[in-house]
Amino acid sequence: MRAVVSRGVPGLSACSTRGVWSGLDTDVARAVAAAALGDGDAVEWVPADPADRLAVLAAGGAELTVANTTWTMGREAAWPVLFAAVTCYDGEGFLVRTAAGITGPAGLSGCEVAVQAGTTSAANLAAWYGPKGLAVRLREYPTPAAALAGYADGGCAALVLDRVALAGQRALLPVPEEHTVLAETVSREPMAAAVREDDPGWLRLCRWVVNLLLAAEHE
Repeated sequence: MRAVVSRGVPGLSACSTRGVWSGLDTDVARAVAAAALGDGDAVEWVPADPADRLAVLAAGGAELTVANTTWTMGREAAWPVLFAAVTCYDGEGFLVRTAAGITGPAGLSGCEVAVQAGTTSAANLAAWYGPKGLAVRLREYPTPAAALAGYADGGCAALVLDRVALAGQRALLPVPEEHTVLAETVSREPMAAAVREDDPGWLRLCRWVVNLLLAAEHE
């Protein structure tokens, strides 16, 4: 089974130096493979940039996308895909330098922030800052690693991403303690697994695998 994953987001989907993928998204993919094929390791990983996560799936390059992708009406309308189930509820957050003294999103007004292209970040920021008469300047990057580097080199005042992913990105910095993930979020992000819309049986299988994983957490 081929599964689209992000290009290195610790805690969600990241590849070790030994070539082993780990994280919440990869665990979901392995569970689907175990249910469908009887082997949780029968997964071919297909790393993709945010802008390509659904395009690869829609084109037949994978059977499943689990790449910290927000379930939106616009994405289901634009692509021949359906979201099977929510794997994680998150929100758009901010990673900032602790020494900067920024305590909330409003403190970043007028600053340049790093975002990933092909995500919901730009729309979320516009929806939160615009009505308040505030604004941030966006610097877009194609991959998580590039966005983190754009923040780490001092060119951007913040890295904007879902808070679960930000926690993993923070851990990659040379001195994580010098950086803080702000408590306040500016959106609600239902992260979900996606499949092509032409196979309702596969959709049901993936949906119930996630449902059963959630049920098992309560046992």
